[in-house]
Amino acid sequence: MATPARTNTATPTPTKTATPTPARTATPTPTATTPVTTNWTTSASVSPSTVRLGGTERITVTARANISTRALLDVEVYDSAGRKVHQQFFDNRSFSANTNSTVTLSWRVPSNARTGTYTVKIGIFSPGWGQLYHWNDRAATFQVTR
Repeated sequence: MATPARTNTATPTPTKTATPTPARTATPTPTATTPVTTNWTTSASVSPSTVRLGGTERITVTARANISTRALLDVEVYDSAGRKVHQQFFDNRSFSANTNSTVTLSWRVPSNARTGTYTVKIGIFSPGWGQLYHWNDRAATFQVTR
């Protein structure tokens, strides 16, 4: 009797193939955004430096911002007792970056006003009397006499 022929039926060994690694992409790192801060400078001049009761005081106010923006410019006058006696404001005023913006106003001193030193104060607010940006508590002074 003949012996059947043997065939090699070995189980093939799997070959290792490299699995492609996905390319790494850089994850953007959040960067802090620096908020733009508006810096203000204000000043005032008065003419005359001494005004009589019933006379008119001319007040020139200069305001400057480091960026272009819109704001409310508030000008106030306080008497020698610290009471506000006059106020004029300019809402939603346009300011160009690094450019002086000037307003001039006149105030007639009442004939029954106190004599003494008066103080001009300047405020800068967001439009519509929102947030206070800047306050100059002693922009200028003048004297009121009899």
